[in-house]
Amino acid sequence: MPQGQQSIQDMIEAHLEKGVLGLCVLALLYAVFHWVLSSPRSANVFDGRTNKDVAPSEVDDTLYAAAQFIDKRAKDHDVPPMTSESFTERLEWVQNTPFVSDSGVLAGLMLPPELREGVTFEAAEYVNLAEMVNRIPQTTPAPTVWADWTWYQADNTMQETILATAVAPYPFMELQGLWDTALKNFNTQTRVVVASVDVEAESRIPGGDWYGVESEQEAFRSEDWAVPEVPAFDGSNADVVHKWVETMQKGYQDDLTKPEFYLVYDPDANQWISWRDRLPEGAISGNGDELWFHLGGLHLGREYRYRYRLNLVNPLFGWPADLGPDDKADAAQATITTPWSDWSDPVAVQDVTRFYITGTNRNENQIKIAVVSQKFGQPVTASFNVSPGQTIGGSRVMTVKDPLTNEQTEQMVSFDTGCVVVSIDFVKQSYRSDVPKETVELVYLSPDGQLHSRIQWVDQDRYRKERD
Repeated sequence: MPQGQQSIQDMIEAHLEKGVLGLCVLALLYAVFHWVLSSPRSANVFDGRTNKDVAPSEVDDTLYAAAQFIDKRAKDHDVPPMTSESFTERLEWVQNTPFVSDSGVLAGLMLPPELREGVTFEAAEYVNLAEMVNRIPQTTPAPTVWADWTWYQADNTMQETILATAVAPYPFMELQGLWDTALKNFNTQTRVVVASVDVEAESRIPGGDWYGVESEQEAFRSEDWAVPEVPAFDGSNADVVHKWVETMQKGYQDDLTKPEFYLVYDPDANQWISWRDRLPEGAISGNGDELWFHLGGLHLGREYRYRYRLNLVNPLFGWPADLGPDDKADAAQATITTPWSDWSDPVAVQDVTRFYITGTNRNENQIKIAVVSQKFGQPVTASFNVSPGQTIGGSRVMTVKDPLTNEQTEQMVSFDTGCVVVSIDFVKQSYRSDVPKETVELVYLSPDGQLHSRIQWVDQDRYRKERD
C-alpha cells in the first residue's frame, strides 16, 4: 500500500471511535430534553366553562378554579319546587333536576314505605308450592317390564330368584325447564331432585282378579348404603337443609332412579353378563328422560303388573324468603309426590318344571313321575311316587354344579308342579298307530284349577326325546 493512503487510514481509525461516542451523547441529550425536561408540554383540563390546554404547573390551580365556579353555580341555581304527591313523580323529579339540595325531599324518598303516609308500592313477587306442583306432568306413561329367572352372586354365594326389571319414561328435562322458568328470579337453586321412588305391584292367577302384593326393590349396593335422613326445617337451619338437598342431588340420583344390579349368570353361554344384556336391544335409551328399577318376590304361574311414582324434593324446601307471608309453611315441606303412572302390561314367568309318567305300581295304586326342574339354569330330574289326592313333586337335595366354583355341590331344588292327582286308570284303552293298547291314564288338577289327563306311553315317548 502507498505511504499516503496508509496515513489516511491510520487517521480514520484513530478518530472513528471518538466520532461514534459523540453521536451517542447527542442522541441521549435529545431524548432527555424531549421526553423528560419538556414532557408534557401541556395538559387539556376543564376550567369550569370549557376545556383548554395549560402547562403542567397550572393544572391544580385550573381544576380548583373550575370547582369553585361549579359550586357557585349550584348555590345560585333556582330549583323549581316539588309539588307532586306521587312517589314515582317525585323520584323522577329528583333524577332529572340538577343541583337538588332539598334534604327533606331526598330523605323522604329513602324512607321505608310503611313510614311514608300515602305512598304505596306494588307487592313483591313471590312463588308458592302450588305453582310448582301445577307444573308436574299429571299423566305418566306405564313402565315396560321384563321378568325371568335370575342367578347372581351375592355374599360369595349363588342366588336364585325370579327378577322383574322395569324401564319407565319420565319427562325429567321438561319438568326441569318448567321449574327453571318459574324460579329464575328467586333465590332457590333446587330443581328436579328425586328423593325416592314408590313402586306398587299387583298379581293375579291368569284370568283372575288383580290384588296388591308386596314387591321389594332390588339393587347392587353396599351394605351400609342408605339415603340421608331428611332434616326438618325450623326456620334457622336453612344451611343444613340446603346441604341435604345438595347431597341428594350429587350423590344419590343414579342410585335411586337408575340402580345397578349384580352380574347375572347366563347358563346357555356359561358366562357372567350384565343385567342390561338380558333386555331387548334399545330397551334403555340413555337419553336421561327415563328411570328403571328391579323387583324381586315373583312366583311362577302368576301374572304381575307395576306402576310407580316419584317423591321429588320440594324446590322451595328451606327457602322461606321466596315465599309470600301466607305461604311460609311451604318452605318446611320436604317433598312433592307425582301422580301414579299407568299400569304396565302384565308379565309372567313360565314354569320350567315339567313331569312325565315313567312307571306304575298298581298294587299300591301309585304311579311313578319323573319331574324335571332346574337349578342355576341346569336341568335336574327327580322321581316321585304319587297316589290320588297327592301333589306332584316336592323338594329334594340334589347334586348340581355351582357356576361360581365350577364344582359339584349339594343344593336344595324345588320340583313343585302345583298339580294334584285326581285319579289313576291302570287299564285305560288307547290307540297307538290305530292299534288298541292298554295303558295308564293320569287325571290331575293344574294350579289354574283346570282338569288335565296324561297317557303313559305318550309321556314315555316325550321323556325319551328330552333325555336324548
